[in-house]
Amino acid sequence: MELKIETRLTQQLLGYFILIGGYSSCIIFDWGYGSRCLDYLGDSDNDYQVVIPTKHSESGYILAAVQHPIELIDAQGNSFDSASLLEPEIPVYGEYEGDSLKRITIEIELWIGERQKLTTDIEQPGLPNRSSQIIRNLLGYVTSTGGAVIICDMDMVKLCINCADYNNQITDEMAEENPSVLRIGVRFSLPIDDKEIPVYGEYEGNRLKRITIEIANSNS
Repeated sequence: MELKIETRLTQQLLGYFILIGGYSSCIIFDWGYGSRCLDYLGDSDNDYQVVIPTKHSESGYILAAVQHPIELIDAQGNSFDSASLLEPEIPVYGEYEGDSLKRITIEIELWIGERQKLTTDIEQPGLPNRSSQIIRNLLGYVTSTGGAVIICDMDMVKLCINCADYNNQITDEMAEENPSVLRIGVRFSLPIDDKEIPVYGEYEGNRLKRITIEIANSNS
């Protein structure tokens, strides 16, 4: 009889990414494909997988990125109008086994608004309990080139590419007359080459609560 031992993962807040208004789209892409992903978006919000054609693959394409619309709602389930929010941010967590990154989670329901952003330091909000009523669907795959993966609002892709360094939190410093820092995206190093990493959406009814990137389940 084989005994299966589950290892408990350690969670760490990697950073936040700004969402443009109360309804926008999050995109997850490898740094190597960059803004090319924007040229191959699907025709509808339900086309989560971004596919780039290429002559350098036997399949003729690369599963380059995953995108998903995000709608912010309050505790009563009411949607926010984009005009009523100022720079809401979504937290991104890494889950580690020792020093090895196994999973990334984008916690939609833990978004913070302007009144909560009193510092540029990264806060550590408590993670919500994962309900047994959550439905988990595969959204698509992100192909790694061995560098880094970026998570951001669709409108921030080019800015994130220009501003990203070796930190998890990608920031863009505003003009000197308004010396605040915008947390525009999150990056994480992924030193695995030519691997397709599955990305899942977790839903309660039709409401997206979380996006998970299962690094430990990547395939070639």
